[in-house]
Amino acid sequence: MIVGILSMQRVINYGSFLQAYALKRKLENLGNEVRFIDIESNNKSNISKKNRVENILSKLHLIDRYLIRRIVDSRKNRELDKTILCAQEKYLGLDKSTMRSVECKAAVIGSDEIFNCDSNSIWGIKGQRFGDIANVDFCVSYAVSCGYTGIEHIRAEDRKTIENGLKKLSHVSVRDKNTFDFVKNVSGKTANYNLDPVLIYDFCKEVKQGEKEGIPIEPYMVVYAYHNRIDDKEEIKSIKDYAKNNGLKTIAIGGSLPWCDEFAVLTPFQVLAYFKNAQCIVTDTFHGTVIAAKFNKPVAIIIRDSNYNKLWDLVERLHIQKHIYCKGMDIASILQSRDDYDLCNKEIKKGIKDADEYLKECGF
Repeated sequence: MIVGILSMQRVINYGSFLQAYALKRKLENLGNEVRFIDIESNNKSNISKKNRVENILSKLHLIDRYLIRRIVDSRKNRELDKTILCAQEKYLGLDKSTMRSVECKAAVIGSDEIFNCDSNSIWGIKGQRFGDIANVDFCVSYAVSCGYTGIEHIRAEDRKTIENGLKKLSHVSVRDKNTFDFVKNVSGKTANYNLDPVLIYDFCKEVKQGEKEGIPIEPYMVVYAYHNRIDDKEEIKSIKDYAKNNGLKTIAIGGSLPWCDEFAVLTPFQVLAYFKNAQCIVTDTFHGTVIAAKFNKPVAIIIRDSNYNKLWDLVERLHIQKHIYCKGMDIASILQSRDDYDLCNKEIKKGIKDADEYLKECGF
């Protein structure tokens, strides 16, 4: 069967790539041919210049100290974009066109924040992202998320569009309670509760490939975050002190952090290899937490207001609450805690079984 995946496969970050790749491989292993469907663009995006300027101004306190590093890292950020774009073309079959005509028998919406309800986003609110996909025999979702948004973020004029889309889904799967409640409130449907694709695909071959592409020889800590997002002085000091006391090089992955020893531009499979072979991880992202838990690594998880819904849900579900780091806490005690991965591994094993059963029930 030819199956189309509608996801955030064109978003330039490792997590978006890896979840799209993992779902593709999962469906292919069930005997399907997989293609990707592009999200319809929103020409009326209201993202303002004011917001972008305010974001830049909020980071100015870092510029004086790390000016040279920031100039170097700006080049590396462009290299990172190119690296992920190459991976999208090679492994997901994406070309440079932003909208392509894709013929498929069935469609899977997910994973990632495909149900995000921010009407000011680059995608706006269109029925396609919620299930209204033309010219397919059936459409389902897998482990979708609303991210930080919820029913309270829906404009009155958009609710019907979302409701009509959800009604066209023959099966609904979400990855967090916030999205479960959202689907129930808008459509009346009871969704399945599934793990992110990165947790249900083993990546064994891909990790070996990443190790062949190169990993550090010296002991190191992975700091996985978006560009400049870990910028609190107390957080930085705590992380750097732990690394220094334990003889670890700090390596920023995913975005530049000028206070780290290195900003590594890696292929997506190298990222997996770096995680697997790191002495410890610090992250404030959903997929950073997913990958660290997948490999049972010592990890300190910083939860932000912007990702509280999805990240707290994940941490609770995987039974890794002891890895949450807040300012003022002893990061050493967190990074040395590994006693809760037995429950985590049982949850992942169950999640793999649940995903297989769900996808087969859907008709794949």
